[in-house]
Amino acid sequence: MGKSIRASINSMSFRGKLVICAIVFFLIGLGVSSVLLVNLPLFQTPETVNKVYGRIQYSGEWGCAYGDPANPTVLNGAGDSIINLTSLGNTGNIYIIILNVQKLDNSTEPLIITIITEDGTVVTQASTDTPYGWARVGYDFQENTEPTFLETEQLMFDNVSWDSNLTYVDITVRNVGTVALTIVNLYMNDMLANNVTYTSGSANINSEGQATLRVAENFTSGIRYSFRICTAPGYQYRYEACAP
Repeated sequence: MGKSIRASINSMSFRGKLVICAIVFFLIGLGVSSVLLVNLPLFQTPETVNKVYGRIQYSGEWGCAYGDPANPTVLNGAGDSIINLTSLGNTGNIYIIILNVQKLDNSTEPLIITIITEDGTVVTQASTDTPYGWARVGYDFQENTEPTFLETEQLMFDNVSWDSNLTYVDITVRNVGTVALTIVNLYMNDMLANNVTYTSGSANINSEGQATLRVAENFTSGIRYSFRICTAPGYQYRYEACAP
């Protein structure tokens, strides 16, 4: 079979051979073109337009919430770190991500967080040197810049008051964020506190609202206690106080 084909080709005129070569190269070209078309993206998404990363600079321990503002991912770590934020920005038709980081100690060393692009361009930056302080930044993939407005949740410890007999402590907190928040748990020395009541306000605190939580316990004078309040999205707020 192969010999008869070769014989037929050899017996063809020069023009016939040129026609066959042209057809072969045309078919090969179609195959190459098909491969190229398969591999080319049909459109650019925000992820292909620009890649962004969150950079955390702090020597101590930190906790963060990042990604979709409506459903952030919670992560704890220590030391300098880089978080890939690129694939997290698509929340339907709104391409906005957040990076909120809290210091988990009473150090006054600065915590610096930065959103940077793949080429190292700084989009936005925030810092705090407050013990247990928060730093917050955001990114809008559609505008390739920091959002002009970003709703945030933030809880501040206003006051800690001890009973004279050290049988309870009253912790007053205030919502200094732009959205309402809900307290779901309070931990003392990293143990869930079950004996918690509200002497004012409730677990649901509107923006600029306050609440006082009473933790009933037999406290010891001179001992430092750590309190950690957790809210519905997974944010954690810490405070340390020494019993008088």
